Formats: sequence, C-alpha cells, structure tokens
Amino acid sequence: MAVEAVEIVGIFYVIGIIFAALMAIVIITEGFNNGLTLGIGSLVLAPLVFSSYVILLRIGLEEILVALGINEKTKQLENS
Repeated sequence: MAVEAVEIVGIFYVIGIIFAALMAIVIITEGFNNGLTLGIGSLVLAPLVFSSYVILLRIGLEEILVALGINEKTKQLENS
C-alpha cells in the first residue's frame, strides 16, 4: 500500500480526534451554561460521544485503507 495513503489517513485521524475533543468541550460547556444538572449530565455524555466518534472514525479510515490495499493487489494480479 502506498505510504502516502497511510500518512494521509493518519493526518485525517489526528484532525478527527481534535474535532471530537472540541465537540466534547462544547458539549460540557453548553451543559454547564444551561444549569448544574445538565452540566453534570454532559460530563457523562461528552466522553461517550467522544469515544463513539473516535471509534467510528477509526473504523471508517481502516475501511479506506483496506479498500486501497485491495485495489493495489487487484492491479498486481491484472499485470501478472
């Protein structure tokens, strides 16, 4: 598999984690802006949202890498 593809996927992964962290921070701050009870609830909800987003992001990026690997192997088979 092309090294460039792996590096680009790694960059997207880091950007996605940063986005998820910012999203979690916004959930927590908006929760506390709307009251103490919602703030405490957002402290429970934000890590769940963050974890779910990062897991789904990782699965999606791994699927892209697998598809690129299959494409490369198929081209090798066609040329031989």
